[in-house]
Amino acid sequence: LDVVATPGIFSEEKRVYPFEYPDYENADSYKTVVEVELPAGKTFQELPSDVRIDYMHMKYALTYKKQGDNKLTIERDFDTDRTRRLSATDFENMRSLFDKIISAEKKYISFR
Repeated sequence: LDVVATPGIFSEEKRVYPFEYPDYENADSYKTVVEVELPAGKTFQELPSDVRIDYMHMKYALTYKKQGDNKLTIERDFDTDRTRRLSATDFENMRSLFDKIISAEKKYISFR
């Protein structure tokens, strides 16, 4: 499965210059839909909470929708305006946004 953000992609050094976002992004929108169907007799026990994050011109959503005891639809949306330039200060907040996205995408789904 693909990911929106990769751990360690940004240097930990304090940024001094603006971040040229267009140099790192090749799309303004990502949408992923994954449908999971468990074998007969298996059921989903626990699902992560839905996640919605907004920062400046970036919006991220990860939702889990049970379609029955053994069916699940996971939807992920990420929208941005890649023409935007981020100041050094805004970059630190963007790094925090991506850390939250990475954390959201590491959650487990349990079934039995």
